[in-house]
Amino acid sequence: MLRGHRTYLSLFEPDTPVVIIDAAPEKRGRSEVLVKKRNELLLHRHYFYFKIKRVQYQVGLQALESEFFLTERTIVDIVQTDTAILKNLKAINPADAKYFKRKYPFMNWDDPHPLKGGKAAL
Repeated sequence: MLRGHRTYLSLFEPDTPVVIIDAAPEKRGRSEVLVKKRNELLLHRHYFYFKIKRVQYQVGLQALESEFFLTERTIVDIVQTDTAILKNLKAINPADAKYFKRKYPFMNWDDPHPLKGGKAAL
């Protein structure tokens, strides 16, 4: 049974009897798949800010920090660890936001700069 399933049933379907099914225990903690997806998006955003938009380094890090809710140190660690994605982007050499819009259409690539006046706007 999924975590929170009983709460859902009791809140939204009060007349439905709760049936408990023993399922295999779920691995707790962070999902490696989701962390990899987040890091890939972060690296694409990093490349976009610094190579396409030509944003200053510190301003770009602050923007990534406000978008991904990570510290600057964590962002730098991710960039240093996952260099293959950045090397691939360098080889592809996207000239504008079209590549990024196709890959991540749910993100704003037109004017994504979240910083105004040097401070992160949340």
